[in-house]
Amino acid sequence: MEKKPQNTESTNTSLDSIEINEEVNDTELVISRLKHPVIRRQVIDTLFKIRSEEQAIIQQDSWEPFSFDDSDSASQFDFMKGEKSGKILSVSYLQEVLAQSALTRDEVEEWYEDTLQEIESVTNIDFKNEMPNRGVMHLGWIQPQNNQKPSTKQWSAIEAHEKGHCVREYEALDEIFQKGFDISKATFTAEDYEISQRSGSAGAESVSFEDKKHLFMENLFSASEIAERMSQLKNYFGFSGDEIFTKVHLDYAREHYLCDTGLENGMRQFFEAITPETENEFLRIINNFGI
Repeated sequence: MEKKPQNTESTNTSLDSIEINEEVNDTELVISRLKHPVIRRQVIDTLFKIRSEEQAIIQQDSWEPFSFDDSDSASQFDFMKGEKSGKILSVSYLQEVLAQSALTRDEVEEWYEDTLQEIESVTNIDFKNEMPNRGVMHLGWIQPQNNQKPSTKQWSAIEAHEKGHCVREYEALDEIFQKGFDISKATFTAEDYEISQRSGSAGAESVSFEDKKHLFMENLFSASEIAERMSQLKNYFGFSGDEIFTKVHLDYAREHYLCDTGLENGMRQFFEAITPETENEFLRIINNFGI
């Protein structure tokens, strides 16, 4: 069913071309985009840059034994700390990276194709009442905000979100992605706190409101989570290739996304933090980082 946004300001997008994804499987849309040559190139370029820089930082640093328990025993030094970077790495991982030759783009492309094939062909499931993650869809999960199981359409969106995490390993891009937001505008209410307590692990009841708010915002506005929520928006509009996400799409989604999808995985705060001052950067990111 076609739904036309009303705000046409500052965009050349044709309103007649904008449709809402009501029936298409979200995971199929994500896979389709990741196979598109433009999106594929954007993701591989991004991952190659991230991984090459990370490798160079590690290989060019000086490393000293490090212990988390301040022990002087050499047997306790299972970790090493970089003098320049301050990174703390396990001895085994550090040895592995130091022994590697310079990463090539072909290696990233091979990893990309293998990972894409895996997420397209395999979905691990069980029936535990636990929050779904990139490794498994826990079909017994109850949404803490409404005490209901996700609908079939919502499961499609959740699966697509988690499979996207398997490919877009963007943890190093927090500072870049956060430029699309003013995080100070995102609200965390008493109700949000109660919901997060219900969905937390054992011992979560002892976490204070401020600590829970900090953890919530830190996770929500990490580059990896931003990328997958951007992907949710592209799925919402049925994007299957390199379609351009415009201000018209953003304005429409602000008004209708939560009501249409019933997905409240931080999307209210996500929209709150996209301000007139940051929305151009938001649009640049969503269209240039393989979302």
